[in-house]
Amino acid sequence: MKSYSVIKLAALAVVMSSNAIVSAQTPPAAEPKTPVVTSKEQRAEVAKQLEAKKDELAKVKEEALAVTRAMGKLASETTGPTQQDTLDMMKQMLQQLVELNERLSKLEGEIKDIQGWIEGQNESLPVIANEVAEARRFRPSMYTHFQYRDSDRQTASAASRPSFFGTPFSGNRESAFSFRRLRFGATYAVDPRTSIKFSMDGATGTTQDAFQTKDMQLSYIIAPSDTFVPTELTAGQFALPLGFELERSSSEREFPERAQYNRVMMNGERVRGAMIRHALTSNIAVTAGVSGSLTVSDNEQSTRGSMPNGRAAMFGALRYETPTISIGVSHFQGERPSFKTAGSTGTATVGTATVVTAPNPLTAPAVTRQFTYFDASFVGVLDPKLTLRFEGMLGSDRVPVPNTQNTGGGSDAARVNTDRMNGWQAQAVYSLSDRTQLFARYEGFDPDTNQDDDAITGWGGGFRYYINPGAMLTFTVERFRVPQFAVRTSNTVYTLRYQFKF
Repeated sequence: MKSYSVIKLAALAVVMSSNAIVSAQTPPAAEPKTPVVTSKEQRAEVAKQLEAKKDELAKVKEEALAVTRAMGKLASETTGPTQQDTLDMMKQMLQQLVELNERLSKLEGEIKDIQGWIEGQNESLPVIANEVAEARRFRPSMYTHFQYRDSDRQTASAASRPSFFGTPFSGNRESAFSFRRLRFGATYAVDPRTSIKFSMDGATGTTQDAFQTKDMQLSYIIAPSDTFVPTELTAGQFALPLGFELERSSSEREFPERAQYNRVMMNGERVRGAMIRHALTSNIAVTAGVSGSLTVSDNEQSTRGSMPNGRAAMFGALRYETPTISIGVSHFQGERPSFKTAGSTGTATVGTATVVTAPNPLTAPAVTRQFTYFDASFVGVLDPKLTLRFEGMLGSDRVPVPNTQNTGGGSDAARVNTDRMNGWQAQAVYSLSDRTQLFARYEGFDPDTNQDDDAITGWGGGFRYYINPGAMLTFTVERFRVPQFAVRTSNTVYTLRYQFKF
């Protein structure tokens, strides 16, 4: 029995050592690693893995404890297997404990690694979130339009050409490279509710090398919302919310320029004032505002000074919008101030002397300018790749006259009263792929519905290719029928444009 007692003592020693292994096994601490911040979904998956490892660890511990108890029971028995059988069973159980110990060590190491990763995430996420929020406070932007433009538009004298079609090109044909736009801007978030936006164009003026302020506005969210468009107040210089085209960025539009009626009557697209937007439902929003009566680049605004009279105007818009449909109605009303031209001097004979007579200025009276816009856009209604847009305008105003016009004589001299006018356009855009689009537009502008042969009509088509998300190549062909010398003539404009944007 002496030798058997020795076996018992050895078994008890093994049991005690195995208990110590199970309960006190601690792997070396892993070196800290810089955590890579992942998404919320990835962090949730890691948490699931941690729980699974903990469950597996608990099961292995229970299994090791069961083996330890079996060894203790075997060592305490006075009858049963022979001495050799007992030693063999002890060896098997000890080997099993060693294997379980290795599994425990591995699981505990994996759990510590996962816990360290999670702790690193918890420590790093707030810091990185603050850094990201700080970086997002100031968001610069820039885009440029470099283009080659060719047109066979003919010249005409200022007196015989209606001014609403603008100044003709030099010579009988334009064919040149140029920068059409060079727009710099940024948005700065003062706090979660307050932001400042500004942009400037460095390719304006007759030589396309002058700077002009485009946007300069302060926005404040009065009532945040997770489901509705937030109630927001905007003040400064901003695009008028009339129709779909005026507010749409030139970096997004398919055609090189806006429709003729918007270019003439809303030149510059922007006013100075204040407006508020408020959501009535999740799909319906209303806008109301006050501003100056002329857009910032109106011909009379830019060439005749500040014109302090009749500066106030009011506007409003109602829009229904879903991911695929947008329908809106909007109205603008204000006063176009009066002005007097320098007029022309004459001569008279008094006795034997010739004297210069006083100028006979032409007075353009103040008129009420008012416009009502209707617009609708449909995305993927008839075809998932097709977008249709329509915009119509009804209004009354004096067609803005450049400073060189209305100095006596010519058809523009009579344009001093309110004219009833209308304009419209229809567009179709078809996406051939993620990078290529085909598009077409048909437009019209009648500056005086009571007069014949003064309306512009135009149609055009084009192709757009996205080289990458920040670079785009566009080619368009447009043909216009315009009034000139009381005869309707046509001209064609070809534009090849490269856009870079970030």
